Amino acid sequence: MIAVYVRISSHTQKTDSQKAELTQWMKCQKLPAKPITWFEDKESGRSFKRPAFQKLQEAIFDGRIKTVIVWKLDRLARNHREGINVFADWCRKDVRVVWVTQQSTSKAPWAMSWSGCCLV
Repeated sequence: MIAVYVRISSHTQKTDSQKAELTQWMKCQKLPAKPITWFEDKESGRSFKRPAFQKLQEAIFDGRIKTVIVWKLDRLARNHREGINVFADWCRKDVRVVWVTQQSTSKAPWAMSWSGCCLV
């Protein structure tokens, strides 16, 4: 199954622009609309105690999610070290992570080293 994760930092912001760009990217990739599950948080990325992120993590570690698509890699975490750890954990579970604005994926040969730059 494919997951799409969007996050904004506060309840006063909107996810519309992220969702529109992600939806357009998925159409260009000819991904089916289903089975895609959307996860949305309206919380700071400084903590992983975000409801949708926790549900996403659970689905990944239960083996239900094999691809995670994000608008930008820093949507996962604001803390550089923690973000790299999450990214590495997902890669060890053989989850493909795609970050659309930087046009890259965890399956690219340079992904592990480059992901650190994108999480800043």
